This record gives sequence, C-alpha cells and structure tokens, in this order.
Amino acid sequence: MRNNSFHTHELKFVNPREPFYIKHSKYSLRSQHYINLPVQFKPGAAGQYSAVLLVQTDTSSSLRIQLSGEALP
Repeated sequence: MRNNSFHTHELKFVNPREPFYIKHSKYSLRSQHYINLPVQFKPGAAGQYSAVLLVQTDTSSSLRIQLSGEALP
C-alpha cells in the first residue's frame, strides 16, 4: 500500500478469519511512503479458503482485500 497524499494516515487492519493471519493491527503510513503487509496462510486441513482483510483509515474510508488460498493434501 502506498500513501500518495501529503499527510500521514493512520491505518487499522482488521484480522481476517483463519487460516489467514497478519502481525500488525495498526500502522502510521507517512506521506509518499509505502508498506508491504505480509499475510500468513496456515491451514489446518486440505481445501480452498477465502477471507477478507479490512483496512480502515483515519479518513473514514476502508479498503477490502480479498484473500484466497488452497491447501493441498
């Protein structure tokens, strides 16, 4: 994610449901900077999985990121 504005923005990450995991719940994204947000996929069984990672901003907007993964037997 990149902040193309001239202001720092506070981001809040709402954890997706299992088996997807993120380490951070908040981040302050400075002007003209970017972050990579790693998402871990740790399924307990074979199958296809999907979830939504919600990113909320201090400007009352949000970004929904669709996550999907497949665990092979």
